[in-house]
Amino acid sequence: MNNAVVDRKFVSFDGGVRCSGRLVELHDRADLARTDIQALHEDLECKLIPRGSSLSFCAASFDERVTSISTINLDKIIELSETDSTVTVESGVTVGNLLEFLVSQGYYLPVIPGYPSITIGGCIAADVHGKNQFKDGNFRGLVRSFVLHNVDHGVIDVREEDLFELTLGGLGLTGTILSATISVFKLPSQTVEVVAEPVDDICNLPDILIKRSASCDFIVSWHDFQQVGSRFGQGFLEWGKFSSSSFDSVSSVDNRTVFPIKESRKAPSPLTLTADTRGFNLPNLFCLATTGLMNSLYEHSQRVSHGQPVESPLSRCLFPNKSLRDLYFHAFGRHGLIEHQIVMAPENLPRYVEKVKWWLRSNDLPITIASAKMFSGEQKFLRFGGAGLCFAIDFPRCAQGLRFLNFLDELTVEIGARPNLFKDSRLPRKIIEATYPEFGEFKKRLNEFDPNRRYQSELSRRLGL
Repeated sequence: MNNAVVDRKFVSFDGGVRCSGRLVELHDRADLARTDIQALHEDLECKLIPRGSSLSFCAASFDERVTSISTINLDKIIELSETDSTVTVESGVTVGNLLEFLVSQGYYLPVIPGYPSITIGGCIAADVHGKNQFKDGNFRGLVRSFVLHNVDHGVIDVREEDLFELTLGGLGLTGTILSATISVFKLPSQTVEVVAEPVDDICNLPDILIKRSASCDFIVSWHDFQQVGSRFGQGFLEWGKFSSSSFDSVSSVDNRTVFPIKESRKAPSPLTLTADTRGFNLPNLFCLATTGLMNSLYEHSQRVSHGQPVESPLSRCLFPNKSLRDLYFHAFGRHGLIEHQIVMAPENLPRYVEKVKWWLRSNDLPITIASAKMFSGEQKFLRFGGAGLCFAIDFPRCAQGLRFLNFLDELTVEIGARPNLFKDSRLPRKIIEATYPEFGEFKKRLNEFDPNRRYQSELSRRLGL
C-alpha cells in the first residue's frame, strides 16, 4: 500500500478546471497519525482539502499548491440502529453501496443525488438534493451528527449548531469528515409506479410541479429547447410513487446491527464515469442535429407510454438510465460540458424562458438537456436551496457556450434567482455575492473557526473564501 503524498493532475468533472496538486489517501482514522500526514498538519503553509469521488462539476476538492485528502477508502458501514432509525457510516461510503445495503435491510434514504458513486462526505459538503426536494428537503435534513477532523482543532464529534450548519453545504472548508450518522426510513416497496405526463406549455410547469410534488416520491421534468416558436420548451413530467405492494424488511436480533462492513470494490467497467475518464480524449459529439435527434427519440419513447403507470425497479428511479447517462457525459468529449442550475421564483419562469429562447434564436448552441424540479424550505449560507423552481440546462463547453453562460449570469441576477455554485466551475464571485445574501456571514464564521484558512480549493479561492 502506497501511503505517500503524491503529485497529481486534477480536472473538474465539467472539464473547466485543470491543474496540478498533491494527493494523500486515508485508509482509516489511524492514518491521521501517519508520519507523512502529521507533517502536512504541522506545516502551517500547507493548504488541504478533502476529496471524495471527484464528481463535483466544479473544482471543490483540489487546486494548485493544495494537498487533497482522499477519503474514498473510508468505506465502512459501521452500524445500523433500527431503534434510532439511523445508519452510521464512514464518509467514503458511496450512496449506491449504502442504498444496496439499506434496501436489503428494508430501509432507504429519501434524499439521494443522481449518481451512485457520490460519497456520503460529498453529500454533506454539497448538501445535495434528491428526487423530490419539495417534499423531502436537502441532505442536511437527514444528518444527525458527524465526526470531523480539522488540523487545528483535532477530531470533533459535531452536534452543536454552529459548526454543524457551517459544514453542511460548506464546500469541505471546515475539515475532513470521517464518519456520519444519518436518518434512514422504512422502505415501502422495491418498485415504483412511474407516469409520464406531457407538458405542452412550459409556462404552466410550476403549477403542475407543485400539484404533483406534494404527493409523489420521485419527480422531474424534461424539456426540449431545440424546438422553435410556441413548441419551445415542450416536454414531459415524469413522476412516481412507491408501489402499493409491501416489502418485508430483514430484522436484526437486537434491533442494532453492528458491523463494520467494508464494501468490496467492484471492477470498474470501461465506461466508468469519473472526472479523469469523462470524455476520454473524444471530440464533442453534440451539435444541433445530434441533439435534435436525441430529443426526438426521447420524446417518442415518452409519448408511447404517457399517462399509463409503469412499474419500475427502485434503482432505476434513483439512478435512471445509468449506462446511457455515462454515454451522455462522455459524448461531450475532452473539453467537457456546462450545467447551469438555478432556483428562481416560479412567476419568473416565463421571462426566463423568453430570454433564453431569444438568445438561442440567434446563436448556434445545442441545449442537450433542460429539466426542472420544485424546491421548498429556506436557504442558508452557501447551500443551494430555498423555495422556488429549480431549473437546469446542459450544453457543450465551447466559446459559444461560455458566452451563453455570461448571458445567463446577467439573467440570473436580473430575475433574482440563485445559481448552484457546485455546478459551474467558472462562476464569478460577484454573481455569488449578488445572489447569496449570507455569503458574507458564511465567510465571517468560517474565518472565526479557521483563522489560518488551512482548508482551501480552487472553488474557495475563486469565491474569495
